[in-house]
Amino acid sequence: MYSAFLIQGLAAHLSAKRSALERLDRYRLRLRKAKEDLHHKEDKRRVVADALEKANAENKSLIGENKSLRTDLEVANKRAAKRECQLTAAEEKIKSLGPPNGNANLLRLRKLLPKLWRQRRSPPSKPATLFGWLSMSSGHGALGDDGMAFDFSEWMQDVAGSVVEVAGAYGDFCARSGGKDGVKTRLREHLERIAEAEAAAAADAGEDPKSSAAAAGREGEGNEAQDHPKV
Repeated sequence: MYSAFLIQGLAAHLSAKRSALERLDRYRLRLRKAKEDLHHKEDKRRVVADALEKANAENKSLIGENKSLRTDLEVANKRAAKRECQLTAAEEKIKSLGPPNGNANLLRLRKLLPKLWRQRRSPPSKPATLFGWLSMSSGHGALGDDGMAFDFSEWMQDVAGSVVEVAGAYGDFCARSGGKDGVKTRLREHLERIAEAEAAAAADAGEDPKSSAAAAGREGEGNEAQDHPKV
């Protein structure tokens, strides 16, 4: 009788222990699954954080590039405005120095000014100075109100002074916009040499060759009259 109760108690204890172990295994499985889910979520969070950090870095870089491009655009617009003002002032100066009835020649000179700025790119067969362009154009001068062809040599000295002023202003502009830029420095020196050459050419062209030839002819006639006096 005592042994039967002992066996029943032992069986109940074993059954309870088995059920407890089963519940413990289920808890362990749940805990393991929860840990795996937590690790998976942590990995996803890290990936999202890295992507967000990269996006923020790219956004900052794009903002910096945008500011730099905007600054460069503003500087370029200011330089273009200053250059336009200088060219307009040069045209007004040339208009003020031109003759009253030389509108056609002024239009031709306005067309020749861009060729002067691009003079370093022009082929060697073309005239390399403003004096050369004006000399070519002087043979096709427009007629004034009196029917006489306009001669550029009459106001070449004034135009040379204007070219000197334009070259100096453009050189100062290049120096202010970028003193370390070698191309602008060479262009400024080239324009200064052109201005000096134009001034020298204008000074040389101040004497009219026709008057010199006429004076030489009259002198020759006087000498001939002295060699062969009338009897």
